[in-house]
Amino acid sequence: MDRNWAPSRVRRNFRIDTFSAICGGVYIAVLVTFMPIVVRRLGGSTTDVAIVIAAPFVGHLLSPISTYLLMGFPQVRVVAGTVTLARATFLAGVLVAATPLMLAVTTVVTFVISVANISAYTALMHGIYPDRERAQAMANVRIGGAIAGIAAAAVAGTFIDVIPASWVFAAAALGPRMLS
Repeated sequence: MDRNWAPSRVRRNFRIDTFSAICGGVYIAVLVTFMPIVVRRLGGSTTDVAIVIAAPFVGHLLSPISTYLLMGFPQVRVVAGTVTLARATFLAGVLVAATPLMLAVTTVVTFVISVANISAYTALMHGIYPDRERAQAMANVRIGGAIAGIAAAAVAGTFIDVIPASWVFAAAALGPRMLS
């Protein structure tokens, strides 16, 4: 048996994967839900809002390029590195952006970096979960991320009009990671 597939190792990998999904769910849900609203409230044009809405799709369209460019790097480092770089880019962008267009461009860049790890993540999941358990484990991880995202959007919605939006976005990007 592959040592990565020992029951204790699979449980540990599942906990790490679930925690990462919860952190990602919180972050992405708040970003996707509220960035178009914030851009519009700051005086952004319909084009600025459209750029924000298109950001996830642009990231996915460009992901094959990043797959090619990151092919030789260790999978764990690619996944961790892109997540960290995307959040750092997002934090810097929301804290210093002076115009709605800057927020929109920050959102696109964040998604391009975030989605750059798709192939490495998929290959990593192939290595940490046994074939017979992979689908169920990955589904449960996704469910955890979705529930966290729904809850985070609801909580963020109560604060988005009370405190500066940049603080809400920063909390979504950093909050769950501070617990690790």
